[in-house]
Amino acid sequence: MASSTTLTRRHDIDWLRVLLFSLLIWFHLVLFQFDKAWLESSLWAGAVMDVMHQWRLAALFVISGMGTAFAFRRRTWQEYLRGRFFRLLPPLLLVTYVLQFGLFDPVQTTKRLFTIFPGLWAMPYGHLWFVYNLFIYSVVLLPVFLWLRKYPHGLLLSSVKRVLHVPLGLLLLPVLMLWLNGLLFKPWMPGEVGMWWEFPRYLLYFALGYILLCIPADYFAALERLRWPVTILLPMLVWCYSNRDGWTDMPGVIEGGWVLKGYAALTLDSTLITLLQVLHSWAWCLFLFAWAAVLLNRPSRALDYLNQAIFASYIVHQPLIFTILIMLGAWALPTGVNIVLGIVLTSLACLLVYEVVKRARFMRLSFGVQLTPQLARYSAQQKLWSGLFFHCYTLALIVLMMWGLGTYWQFL
Repeated sequence: MASSTTLTRRHDIDWLRVLLFSLLIWFHLVLFQFDKAWLESSLWAGAVMDVMHQWRLAALFVISGMGTAFAFRRRTWQEYLRGRFFRLLPPLLLVTYVLQFGLFDPVQTTKRLFTIFPGLWAMPYGHLWFVYNLFIYSVVLLPVFLWLRKYPHGLLLSSVKRVLHVPLGLLLLPVLMLWLNGLLFKPWMPGEVGMWWEFPRYLLYFALGYILLCIPADYFAALERLRWPVTILLPMLVWCYSNRDGWTDMPGVIEGGWVLKGYAALTLDSTLITLLQVLHSWAWCLFLFAWAAVLLNRPSRALDYLNQAIFASYIVHQPLIFTILIMLGAWALPTGVNIVLGIVLTSLACLLVYEVVKRARFMRLSFGVQLTPQLARYSAQQKLWSGLFFHCYTLALIVLMMWGLGTYWQFL
């Protein structure tokens, strides 16, 4: 692909990946607090989580699409698929069959693993639904990636380039695509963690990330032109989105599935609020990417480390949160203190797991740890007793996380 020759590693995208995955710790610590009354009564926590939920995963799928553009640019399609398999499937299987206790009922677990849209409480992979969807998107869109690489000056990329040179083109074209997805699919079933109408929605975000990084010069120029307009627009969108309930009596207009409650598939209220929803979400994405391009596109030793650690941290953060919340619950701390302390302890625990697992060579793939040249040198020099110690340590951490995951739900 001609445009890929100018595609260099973007530190701002790496920083956003680290920061957005890190937000999951705060988000899930608040969400899974035992004190549900506090969450329901805390207006600021509920409002922040409501707004954040509309853009954090959207932005992560855009970043994943951008990362896929980097990964695909110098690989054959066979190498790309092999990389996706070894990067995404081992963690998915670890969480499904071990941390989520799937080994105790392997037949039903496997059936649910191969069921598209099994539902929130039936999905066997828990919080790794993101990885599950990402794997499907990466495989399903492979023909598109091949076509774009073969025809870098073809109709699709040429058309997107022209749109990016139109004022507000980078804002409006994705909004129209996402709005159409909402109008077509959202009325019929509520969205659940990437299922039903959210599945094509996140696929669009992923594809947008890939396509935009195929034409980096045009994309970043358009992004810079929109930086201040989006910054001015975003507070108004946040206010409108936060006050949407005062404008309609339709239930589930954000979540979807209002047809099941007897409402028409297309109404003026659903059409306008769906437009507000996608405009609010995409404006947040542009705001984050635009300011990150200005402020965060610089190398850092901390970034190098966190970029390697963040995927493993994502894989284990939720069972660690459950474990830490159970332990903190014994102290009967105020909920605010519980959250702050939980964030600190969970962050440290995630990094501890990463440090241990990267030294256990046969466990790395299952925790999403990539083999860097530095780690390869360490493995070549590692003593037998050291390898045994870290493998046993990893197994102990797995048992602890399983205990936390199983015990947490008994407390509710």
